[in-house]
Amino acid sequence: MLFEHKVGLVMVRGEISGVSAQVKLDVARLTGTTGKVTVPLSDLRTGNGLRDSHAKSGAALATDKFPHATFQLQKLSGGRLKEGQTVATTAQGQLTVKGVTKTIVAPVKATLRGDTVQVATQFINPHDYGVNYRGTSSPSVTVNVSFDLKPTSR
Repeated sequence: MLFEHKVGLVMVRGEISGVSAQVKLDVARLTGTTGKVTVPLSDLRTGNGLRDSHAKSGAALATDKFPHATFQLQKLSGGRLKEGQTVATTAQGQLTVKGVTKTIVAPVKATLRGDTVQVATQFINPHDYGVNYRGTSSPSVTVNVSFDLKPTSR
C-alpha cells in the first residue's frame, strides 16, 4: 500500500507492507461488494527512520497498542468494473484507527486489470482518530492511499 500525506509544508510519501484484504467483489454490480482491509501500521515506512518512529509513537499512531487499522466495507455506490477501465465510486464503511471507529464515505477510483483491482482513495483526517504529531498544518488534512488487491471471490 502506498500513501501520501502532507505534514506542515512537506508531502510525506511512504508504504505499508503486509496489507491484507478479504473482499467479495461483484464486478457487474459494485453495490454487492463487501469486505475488510487490515493495514499493519507498524510496517509503515517513509524512508526516514526518525519520522517513522514519531509516526508510530504514542501521540501519533501508537502502533505498540494499536498495531492495525481496519476498514470494514459496507457498500460501494453503483457501477460495474470492466477490464482496463477506471470507475469512480464511493465506499462506505467503518474505519478503525488507534482504537477509534467511525463511519466514513470515501471517494474511490477502481481499475480492473486481470485478476487485480487497483484502488486509489482519499480519506481520513488523522485528527478525528486521535492521531497527533508535530508539523500538522490543518485539521482538514487527508491521506491519499493506493493499493492493489486480488478479490477472494468474484
